[in-house]
Amino acid sequence: MTTKAQGVLSFELSESGLPSGNYRIAGSFSKGAYLEKPGGGLIMLHDDHWGNIPFGIAVSDCENVLKSADIKESSKASVSDGKLLVSGRASEVEISLASREKALGKSQKSCGEEEFIKVAEEKLHFSHNGVLKNLVSDDCPETAYCITAKKLINGRDIQDALADILGLGPGLTPSGDDLACGYIYYTLRCGKPDEKTKLCIKRILEIMRKLTTAVSCEFLSAAASGAKVTLFDSVCFAKDKEALEKAIDRLLMMGSNSGADVLCGMLLAAKQILRERL
Repeated sequence: MTTKAQGVLSFELSESGLPSGNYRIAGSFSKGAYLEKPGGGLIMLHDDHWGNIPFGIAVSDCENVLKSADIKESSKASVSDGKLLVSGRASEVEISLASREKALGKSQKSCGEEEFIKVAEEKLHFSHNGVLKNLVSDDCPETAYCITAKKLINGRDIQDALADILGLGPGLTPSGDDLACGYIYYTLRCGKPDEKTKLCIKRILEIMRKLTTAVSCEFLSAAASGAKVTLFDSVCFAKDKEALEKAIDRLLMMGSNSGADVLCGMLLAAKQILRERL
């Protein structure tokens, strides 16, 4: 039996196209899976609820589509004639691939750094997720990972120390990576990185593959390239406080701790941008 579904390529994959050939499922998570490309690198199969992810394919009802076919790690997949075919233990899934149109214009930031910091810190305080949030606010609980991160940072500016916490923490994307991703994303999308920050990002890209997971490397590379993530942009460019609160609530639902730790990185970047403006 073959289940048919529609998949929408990210902007970046739309531009480069998805090469024909054999792929495989390299890993799975609660709402989707990661597809390993023949020449290396990953593509995320995710629910279209999350919008654009630079190295992803948005599939409606992705979780149930993959679950019903019993798609597991190392399941075989192939691309031909604009379709992705994945063979599961129970059945096959055929995903027709459509291109996502590039968003035009530049996002405008409505909420200032002060409001962003206030709302984000309050949301983090009441969230059960996130293991590095004490780095941002003393009001948040201090975890063992936070204590380790503080020792690695050792009082240095975050730009000097960010690469040293890569790979730290639990999850498919460790918390240190999530924080770095949030910091890079917010800085590049909402600020003007100085030479120190540019060197920080350069060092992360040079050493990340030796220190952390392939999934984290894809997210960090996308953030460093300036690629847009719909979920992250909804936080960075919320039109008002209500929209910001809703966007942060959605971000906090990302993974077990990933969304909260990404938000921590965004907060560190926002505080740095605010200091530079004063």
